[in-house]
Amino acid sequence: MKEHNRRSIRLRDFDYSQERFYFVTICSYKGKEVFGSFHKENIELSDLGKLIDNCLKDLENKFEIVLDKYVVMPNHIHLIIQIVGENHDSPKMGERAIRESPVQIGKRSLLSKIIGFLKADVSRKFGMRVWHRNYYDRVVRNRMELERIREYIIENPKNWHRDRNNIKINSWVRR
Repeated sequence: MKEHNRRSIRLRDFDYSQERFYFVTICSYKGKEVFGSFHKENIELSDLGKLIDNCLKDLENKFEIVLDKYVVMPNHIHLIIQIVGENHDSPKMGERAIRESPVQIGKRSLLSKIIGFLKADVSRKFGMRVWHRNYYDRVVRNRMELERIREYIIENPKNWHRDRNNIKINSWVRR
């Protein structure tokens, strides 16, 4: 079997468990529009989209975070996660994000644990593969950038008609 050498898109030597804001985008498997659809500028969430929405809201009960802003789009989600507190042994209540050996647990950042937990939780509850393999993140550098990202998330549904993830206007997205 051929092994793939995947290049990490995370910042090298950055501690993604630090108390700060992170802007994260997670896409659906193969870019399929399965989380909902638009009617004018309002998204009507599918059953899967509603499940994702509920699981997102529940993240604050599992981890020491604040879910600052988020939006569920037809084939991706955007969220701003603020890591808070000093105890980063989450998820709480004895739950694990994914099956890991004890050696691996210490090597994963809190942000990757949160995203891994969310993706596994949604996929397990929905009963099938939901997510693209990776996710995109940006460490928010300052208050002005945070405000710009918040505005982007709020305005994202209004701009779906020209969003690069909208497969109706961008045929290059894998189906």
